[in-house]
Amino acid sequence: MKIEGKNAVAEAIKSGATIDRLIVQKGLSDSASNGIITDAKNRGIKIFFRDKEALDRESSNGRHQGFVADVTDFGYAELKDILGGLVFILDGIEDPHNLGSILRVAECSGASGVVIPRHRSVSVTETVVKVSAGAAAHVKVAKVTNVNDAIDACKEAGVWVYALDTDGDNIFEADLSDRAVAFVVGGEGKGVTPLTRKKCDGVLSIPMYGKVGSLNASVATGVAAWAFRSSGKRKSGGGQGKSKGKQFRDIFSEARNKAGISLADIAELTKIKIETLFRYDAGERMPTYRAYLKLAGLLDIGENEYAMSRLEFDRRKVVKK
Repeated sequence: MKIEGKNAVAEAIKSGATIDRLIVQKGLSDSASNGIITDAKNRGIKIFFRDKEALDRESSNGRHQGFVADVTDFGYAELKDILGGLVFILDGIEDPHNLGSILRVAECSGASGVVIPRHRSVSVTETVVKVSAGAAAHVKVAKVTNVNDAIDACKEAGVWVYALDTDGDNIFEADLSDRAVAFVVGGEGKGVTPLTRKKCDGVLSIPMYGKVGSLNASVATGVAAWAFRSSGKRKSGGGQGKSKGKQFRDIFSEARNKAGISLADIAELTKIKIETLFRYDAGERMPTYRAYLKLAGLLDIGENEYAMSRLEFDRRKVVKK
């Protein structure tokens, strides 16, 4: 795979990507170019200095800025390696420019990673890497066979999954703090598919104030990332009391002590990962509704004790039906 442009090449070098060959335009002397060349030499990368015409022939779009690199094909991550924090699940993004921009958003927002399907989706190509301005070198991308199965895996890991669509709850009024979140972003002109939408814990929307009814997928991703990162600050004003995670921790601990059962025993009986149970016990994570049902059946925790808002709790029951 070829990548081109100063930012993309510089970030690939910094990330430790395997670069088989770096072609540099002769005569470049600016500080940014010198820095890239120095970093490449320090890594032992083979550098070939050529005339601009030679790079034009190597380039796919002519915007190489004096740098073209042959890189080993993009290495995809496993889904389990990116669960937690902030995740973006892409449902049918076919435009490489959109995917490149989304990877840039993911990197800048500190996301754990991005999930793309094997079919009906663009892969990480040279164009995607170029558009990402180097972010593709630092973002973990998991390629999955089925997006809905990936959503189930997120829920099992304690990640809350929200579809981004035009008819959901206002994303700026949602409490996204104290939880790991995955946003499902639909394809251009199609949005999130109905079955995938039903799989999600809820639907959130970005309010529109103009005449156009929706945002480009990558722009919507950027707004959602900002909403997630700012949610804790918006919800952390004085007099807020305990977070929902801390509330559930107290309920979980009391019920566990009353039943006289250890976390290891709970893990064995419910098949919930012990690492996830530790996070419940520390108040770092709320259980998914599916996990809650397992815990409620074992520890006799009533629905009224489930530390969630009534609206979200009811929505989860509807989704599960």
